[in-house]
Amino acid sequence: MELIQPIFVNQSGETYEAGLGPDNSSYSLKDINNKIQQDINEGGESFLLFVVPNKKTKNPDWKFNGEVVSQIKSKFGSKVELFTDICLCSTMTDGHCCVLDNPKKTEELLQNLASVYYKAGADSLAPSDMQPNTVKNIKQEFPKAHVTSYSTKFRSSFYKGFRQIADSSPSSKRFYQLDVSNAGAAIQSSIKYDKDGADFLMVKPAMTSLDLIDKIKMATHKPVGAFQVSGEYLGLADDDQLLETYKVMKRAEIDFLISYGARKLLKLL
Repeated sequence: MELIQPIFVNQSGETYEAGLGPDNSSYSLKDINNKIQQDINEGGESFLLFVVPNKKTKNPDWKFNGEVVSQIKSKFGSKVELFTDICLCSTMTDGHCCVLDNPKKTEELLQNLASVYYKAGADSLAPSDMQPNTVKNIKQEFPKAHVTSYSTKFRSSFYKGFRQIADSSPSSKRFYQLDVSNAGAAIQSSIKYDKDGADFLMVKPAMTSLDLIDKIKMATHKPVGAFQVSGEYLGLADDDQLLETYKVMKRAEIDFLISYGARKLLKLL
C-alpha cells in the first residue's frame, strides 16, 4: 500500500500552522523543499500538493501553482511522485469547488489548472472538484496524463481541518458531493470517472468508506485508494491509533492511502 503525504504551499512567503498541527504546516515556496527533503530522508516519496493563493478570485491565472510544481520537480525529479489536487475551493470567494451556476466557466478554470500542472511536470493530476466533465476533459486534451480521481467523495463533516488550512469556507453546502447514506450512487460515481479515463480511483473520507473499496475494484478493475481526511486524522489520540487505522485500511486492500499522518506512519512502520 502506497503512502501519500499531503503538502500545502501558500503564496504569502511565510510558513505557518493552520489547523492541522505542526506536522502539517502551510509552507512557503522557500521552505517546502527542505520539508520534502526531510520526508525523503525518512523514506517518503509520494506527495499530494495543495496550493493556497494569496487572494481569492474568480479569474485565477494559476502562475504560482505552476511555479510550485516546477520548483519541486526541478529539485527532486524522479525522487518524488507528485500528485496535484485540482479544485477551485481555495480560490473561490464562497469556498465552492466550482463557479456556481456557470459550468462552462468551471470547466475552463479547472482545465487551465490541469494544463498548468501537467506542463509543469506533475506526475498525476488529481481532480477533487466532483464536477461531471473534469476527468474526461483532462484525458481528451492530455491522453498521456495520469489522473487520480476523487471518484467517490462524500459530503462530510470530517473536512473541517482542511477547510481551515486551505482557506475554504466550511459553511458552504457542497451539493455536488455525495450523500454518505447512498452506497449505490457512491459506486456509480467511481464507475463514471473510470469510464471517463481515470487511472486511479479514490474514496473520501477513508474510514467511513471502506465498505465500498472491494465493490469499486470489482466494478472498475482499477487501483482504488482512500483519503484519511483532516477530521479523521485530528481525531486520533496518539500514534497507536494512527497505526491501527493504517492496518484496518490495509486489511481493506486499498492500493494507496493519502493521510496527514503518512510521514508519521513511515517512522512507525
